[in-house]
Amino acid sequence: MNQQTETLVRECNDAWQAQDWATLAGCYHPSAILVPPDAGEPITGRDDIIATYQEFMEVATIDAFHITELTSYDFPDTHLVHMRFVVEYQLDGQTLKDVGLEVYAIDLAEAPAIVWRSQSITDQLVLAS
Repeated sequence: MNQQTETLVRECNDAWQAQDWATLAGCYHPSAILVPPDAGEPITGRDDIIATYQEFMEVATIDAFHITELTSYDFPDTHLVHMRFVVEYQLDGQTLKDVGLEVYAIDLAEAPAIVWRSQSITDQLVLAS
C-alpha cells in the first residue's frame, strides 16, 4: 500500500475517535461524498460529512476500534482503499460490535483527500443490553 494513502486513512480514523474535527476535515475534499452504512441518501460536502461524525460521537461511546485489513488499488491520480474494521461501542444502553468494510476513493492530484467513502456493516453483535 502507498504510504501516503495509508497515512491519510489512519489519520482520518484516529481523528474521529479523538474528536479532532479540524484534522478530520483536512482528510476530506470539500466536495466529498459519503454513502452511509444503511445505503441511504449520500451525504455531500465535507462540512456535512464531519457533522455526521460529530452526531455519532454525541450519542455513542467508543470502547475499541481496530483496522483489521487495508488494501489499496492504485491508479495514477486516485487510490481506492478497502478498509476492514471492527468497532465496539455503546449506544442507547447497548454495547455493540460492528464488523465492516469501508471503501475510500482518495484523490492524489493535489494534497491527498478523500473524495468518496462508503461503509457496509457485515456483522453486528449486541454484546450487552
